[in-house]
Amino acid sequence: PNLRMAIVGEWNIGIQRAITNTIALDINYAGSHGEYGTGALDVNQPTPGTVSGALQRRPYYSQFPFFSQILVEGSHDPSNYNALQTRLTKNMSHGLTLTAGYTWSHTLSIHGQDGTANPKAVMDSTRPYLDYGNSDYDYRQRFTMTGTYQIPGKESPLQLLEGWQLSSSLDILTGLPIKGADTTSDLSGTGEKADKWVLVGDAADFKAGTTEMLPCYGLTNSTFGKTSGCTAVATLAEMPTACVNAASALPTNPNVPSSDPKSTGTRALSALG
Repeated sequence: PNLRMAIVGEWNIGIQRAITNTIALDINYAGSHGEYGTGALDVNQPTPGTVSGALQRRPYYSQFPFFSQILVEGSHDPSNYNALQTRLTKNMSHGLTLTAGYTWSHTLSIHGQDGTANPKAVMDSTRPYLDYGNSDYDYRQRFTMTGTYQIPGKESPLQLLEGWQLSSSLDILTGLPIKGADTTSDLSGTGEKADKWVLVGDAADFKAGTTEMLPCYGLTNSTFGKTSGCTAVATLAEMPTACVNAASALPTNPNVPSSDPKSTGTRALSALG
């Protein structure tokens, strides 16, 4: 498909209140919606199913059986941003200038920062809107503060004790979303190896920026039961209760209604166990 010019609509509304002669408070709502963002999809991806027979399920298999991925960069990604933005400003008085800001926001997209030709950007190229959710850069909360203090001067040779000031700044951000990407199991049978896990449990147990084996359980003759590093169990009753409950709560075989191609469905193919 041809690339289209991306469009973004923005809107905002706000109020400003003077608290004193030198202090003012701004409160604003800001939002935006984007369409036709770029992202790569595999137009030759097999439909989800069993690993065996995946090759034959590729759309172009009958014509080009020697092709695997066929990545096409297209203009099909939406994005949304909503934020409460506040700012407290203190103009110069008694030598002090201060600005503090707080933003509470939420950013949604499909590809996020993986928007260029990345075959692992979405789980299922036939239903990319299943990946619509928190963006890679979704900082929910941000606090900033900058201040300057003019140090009172004192007459001195060559004005060495005049014109000095102290400045400082503070920037605090909440963490970014993390995702459990599975690049080996191919649970969906698409061959893309871009499946993602639902992470359930205490956030402190998940370490970002590192690669490590997560607790894993599987029935004795299942894929995970035969995987090195996983604990094989004979029955589901022997698995941790939290894992079983989390997996049971997830939808199975999620579908996007044909009447609404942008329905989000579910973002996960499996639950952490």
